Amino acid sequence: MTLSLLKLPEEPTVSLELVHRPAAGPVDPGGFEHLAVPVDDLAATLERLTSAGLTPGPVVRHGEGGGPPFTSLLADPDGYRIELVEWPPGHVQGITEADLADPS
Repeated sequence: MTLSLLKLPEEPTVSLELVHRPAAGPVDPGGFEHLAVPVDDLAATLERLTSAGLTPGPVVRHGEGGGPPFTSLLADPDGYRIELVEWPPGHVQGITEADLADPS
């Protein structure tokens, strides 16, 4: 078994726990819609993934409302979707309340 834990400096507890148990067999996708991962350069990341034999989805350009301008989805071997997000220059690496505000 392999266990990886993510704890952000300002958080009192672990934010993300990843467990890999090959002996337990395949995992049925479920429990969450997708995992978002920020990347510095989406085009370069997609090129590396494609060169490694993976098939990321098309790049999606989002609205001008301050949210992430570019994303791409791919699936891991178990079918879980992973969203790669390139945030705009100067934007914090994560979703803020301003990103969720209704622009209308």
